[in-house]
Amino acid sequence: METFWKGMIAEVERTLQLELKRRVKSEAQVCYILVLARKLLEHERQQVPQLQSPEQAPATRAFATLQFFCDWALHIKLTRDRAGRLLQEFDRQVPAMLEGAHDDLTTLKSAKLLKLREFMIEFSALLIKHNIEFPGHNTFALFLTLYLNIISNCPVSYDQKQLELKYIDKLMVTKHPDAARFQWELSIKGHPVYSWDHCCPAIR
Repeated sequence: METFWKGMIAEVERTLQLELKRRVKSEAQVCYILVLARKLLEHERQQVPQLQSPEQAPATRAFATLQFFCDWALHIKLTRDRAGRLLQEFDRQVPAMLEGAHDDLTTLKSAKLLKLREFMIEFSALLIKHNIEFPGHNTFALFLTLYLNIISNCPVSYDQKQLELKYIDKLMVTKHPDAARFQWELSIKGHPVYSWDHCCPAIR
């Protein structure tokens, strides 16, 4: 089994490296890259000792945000385990958002940028861990634009009976008509309570 995993991971690493060397230019390509990344994440989970829960293992928690965003793009509906952790973090930030504290970027608690930033940081860390050369800033920026296109109008929602949140019942991304800006929206019982814009480079 160990030999099988090593061979499979080596092939995934090779394929992912080749894909990243190509110019990222389509949503289908981004989805394929995320599928390959998830295979590497599954490998990380397989390394967890049998007596330790995969959800609590440091190696698993280290890529929790990356796992969430991969699942958001690749699943029609997220389960509690996949979506819950990030929704809980957003939920805890709502009071600060409403008070305007989110504008202080020096605290690294800004809901405007933090999670997308973590998404890219964890993706880079995964690539580095597997000795895969990661692309430059421009490629990552375009990758993020295409990713946001994929999840636009696909809200992350949850069953209130399964997950206890004080404020949020939906996390939604919509695309502006100018195609270079996306709006994130948090909702309580179907009503918007806070939203913010994220600007991305236009796709050419």
